[in-house]
Amino acid sequence: MDVLYSYIQKSIGPPHPHYHPTNPHTDPTVLVGRGFTQLQSCTVCGRLYRKVNCSVQFPCIFAMQLDVFETADSIQLHDTKRNAILEISRVNGNIGVSQARKPPNVTSKPAICLYGIIPLKLTKYLILVRKASHVASIASHEIYEATSFAVVPLMMTLAILRDETEQQLLRLLKRHLSNGHIYFSPTTNLTNTFQRNAEGYGSQPFWRHANPSFFWNKYACSSLMTSAEQNPLVNDWIVPMIHGFVSVRNVFIRTHTVELGIITRRSIYRAGTRYFSRGIDTAGDVANFNETETTLFLESLHEPTENRILMVYVQIRGSIPLFWYEVNDLRYYPRLHCASSLLSEDAAQRHFYKLRETYNGRIVVVNLIKESGREKPLKLAFESVLNKLDNPDVDYRYVDYQKECGGLPNQALLYFTSKFEDDFKEPTYFLVKGNTVVRRQTVFMRTNCMDCLDRTNLVQSFFSRFVITQQLRDVGLLTTTQTLADFPEFVTNFQQLWVANGDSVSTSYARTPALRSDVTQYGKRTLKGLYNDLVSSLKRYINNNFYDGMEQDSYDLGLGNYIPSLSTDSRLFVDTRPWPIRCAPLFLALTCLFSLADVLSVGINPFRLTLWGISLGCWLSIILVYRSYYVNWPILNRPSFLDTELTATLTSWNPLTKLRLVWLRLRRTGKDE
Repeated sequence: MDVLYSYIQKSIGPPHPHYHPTNPHTDPTVLVGRGFTQLQSCTVCGRLYRKVNCSVQFPCIFAMQLDVFETADSIQLHDTKRNAILEISRVNGNIGVSQARKPPNVTSKPAICLYGIIPLKLTKYLILVRKASHVASIASHEIYEATSFAVVPLMMTLAILRDETEQQLLRLLKRHLSNGHIYFSPTTNLTNTFQRNAEGYGSQPFWRHANPSFFWNKYACSSLMTSAEQNPLVNDWIVPMIHGFVSVRNVFIRTHTVELGIITRRSIYRAGTRYFSRGIDTAGDVANFNETETTLFLESLHEPTENRILMVYVQIRGSIPLFWYEVNDLRYYPRLHCASSLLSEDAAQRHFYKLRETYNGRIVVVNLIKESGREKPLKLAFESVLNKLDNPDVDYRYVDYQKECGGLPNQALLYFTSKFEDDFKEPTYFLVKGNTVVRRQTVFMRTNCMDCLDRTNLVQSFFSRFVITQQLRDVGLLTTTQTLADFPEFVTNFQQLWVANGDSVSTSYARTPALRSDVTQYGKRTLKGLYNDLVSSLKRYINNNFYDGMEQDSYDLGLGNYIPSLSTDSRLFVDTRPWPIRCAPLFLALTCLFSLADVLSVGINPFRLTLWGISLGCWLSIILVYRSYYVNWPILNRPSFLDTELTATLTSWNPLTKLRLVWLRLRRTGKDE
């Protein structure tokens, strides 16, 4: 079979991605054609692909293909492969599993798998993965990205349809799902690293040993997991998913084709957008925490399975583990507030203790923030906290990237390789030969900058490149004198993977691709890269100030940080700003329009222009003074500092408050005399 597959690849290129010659899942569903020009539609995703003039059938491997039936009393999910049915009651939400029986006179709808069940204010919603695309095959494990979802209410009444709060929450839920970057696999637990999965969990279902930090649909599966405790048959319907990035490139280097891949997992804790999710919480979880695995898989078509080699390197990134935040007020650089390092010590201690427990190795903290300007207070506070940590498994390294490498980005790789050479002398990657674990990773780099996006992604690519060079030398594909630079095709694919990874992480957190991607891909700054960074910076400013509040709400709702049924606020989405503040932008626009019309119709009149100028200045002053009120703030979970900041702005600039303070001061002066 492997020889035939190789022949097909050489003849017409790779077949449909759902094909794998050794996968035991499903019955063959692809018909055999004559010649290379006929097309067949995949039964999983509908994608067209070429048939082959041979007797081999290409199966679509995903085992769970569902037929969804909706009745008045329940929603039934029929798994045609297992001949089983999951039934969710529309009346009380009870979940049960039985043998499949097709309801009479009911039309089915196709689905791939179940994402979960999320309750809103008035009813629960069943979420199904309608479409999925195959994105990678890593070590014979097929990985899919959910590309389309169906959100089905358990109850549907006029009251639900007319309830504005319910419909707003439903739009937020759909927004959360439509952001993409959600991946799953039927054959491996994607929430865990390969090293952790190698510990072995017997026949336990994936969700029982999933890493809770990266189990993206954990909240959505909570009712299913509760039912599975009483009925083990429900286990088969729970599919742990991750949010992040997955991609693989097949690259030829010397004598072997190597599968080079990246898997990035985003933590569900403190997940959110750039300015509304910063720092650490009391539980020790930090914002924008991501775990990235770089994988190398070598598989020879002419050698036995035992000689397959899997090498994995894991590194992490996350926000600076301090209590700090930034207050948006339409400035390009918001005001930064950093709490005393004394307040952050306990939380930081918990954070590094969790890292030690999760990765069972030494943690090397790589701090990339600037040592001057607005980032300096964070650097000093972070170092103060680290100095007081009683943890011998945490080492600290500081690099001012802009100062050390900003002028010579093409020399940055050499700089980081030499600076961190001692940290890579210990076992730095996980190695499996056949079914035998040869070595385990014991050193993990935790990299951060201000946002943990652009600089962090670039430096992580340097670390990954250094380790991959070691890996290829260890298996004999590189000599001690050779480097990856001797294989331009490999380097190009490696850099493109890291650019895509950086863009994915940045899009989830800052809503734009990563900056400085040209340095990651080409090793130098380019004119196109500078232009792209300018556009992305402008988009970040607009999104961070005018759209990210809604985005943060979608995260909080989809991940269970906000439970609508527990809220008693009936005016959740009502704009409560004072009317002059709400209307100021409209009046400013009308003033500009009418003044322009006046000039065009009457001509330039100094007196009239003065009046229009005064009116324009008044409305513009209101907007500038109360600019924090025009930021799109989260509604469901308001930042703890928000009410204090807005109240201070309102009272400090209120004319009546000013007059009252002047009057009190005059009275006090008179009494003193």
